[in-house]
Amino acid sequence: MTPLSSSKDLPKLAAVDRRLALAFGALILFMMLAVLLAGGLYVRGSIEREQSRLSALTSQVLANAVSRISFSGKHHSRLLLEEIKAAQPSILYLRLVDGSGVIQAHSDPAQNGLQIDAKELPLIRPVLQGVSAQTDRHAQLDGVPIREVSIAYRGGYDNAVISVLQIGISELEHQRDLARGTWFIALLVIGLLLLGILVTWRISVHFGKPVRQLVRTLGHEQALLRTLISTLPDLVWVKDANGVYLACNRRFEDFFGAGEQNILGKTDFDFVARELAVSFR
Repeated sequence: MTPLSSSKDLPKLAAVDRRLALAFGALILFMMLAVLLAGGLYVRGSIEREQSRLSALTSQVLANAVSRISFSGKHHSRLLLEEIKAAQPSILYLRLVDGSGVIQAHSDPAQNGLQIDAKELPLIRPVLQGVSAQTDRHAQLDGVPIREVSIAYRGGYDNAVISVLQIGISELEHQRDLARGTWFIALLVIGLLLLGILVTWRISVHFGKPVRQLVRTLGHEQALLRTLISTLPDLVWVKDANGVYLACNRRFEDFFGAGEQNILGKTDFDFVARELAVSFR
């Protein structure tokens, strides 16, 4: 007869507490990650749209400012771009590019009069042709992430599109802010997760205390019953409704000449003749 031993079953109950705490922690983690992912995507999209709007507004203001001095010639346009670049550290470059890809004015004087890369011409063509008032793209400049905004530059008496003003705005600080925010959220999630696991474990231990006490009591009572049955000089055994042995004492083991582990789970048909087994049934 196998008793419910406190020495064996109490650690199992403690393991249940740990598994419950970990399961609850996993549920918290899944829910928090789902909320943070959805919220993060929404916030990132909102920030991206706001960045695009501000970049477009900045570019439009600069384009209007440059257009006002277009009648003064290239020299003044070039000087203005250099001044804007010097006054705004987040603007990495400004340049006016005509329809053939020649840089008419650049915030870096060394770039004036040069031809842009042929791969960049398709990017400014929609603006030159009036298909799009503005185009944006993300790129890298000496390892720095930038947002390049291309906007129509108008000039002349008819205010026609004569070239494209391109502005390269650094996004390094923006990405650093996002990275810092991501690390903060990650640490917050880890802290809340650990707190949730700890609280769940403590609650489980508290409400599981009566169960553990009951296990100790049952284990003690079954150990006494086991000792009593084992020391009885008579044959003692327990069967289920199908005649399968569930328990027996030492006297019964000696009678069958087999240990309890070889008796439990079997029937009389495994030990005696069929006629005798039938009569026992």
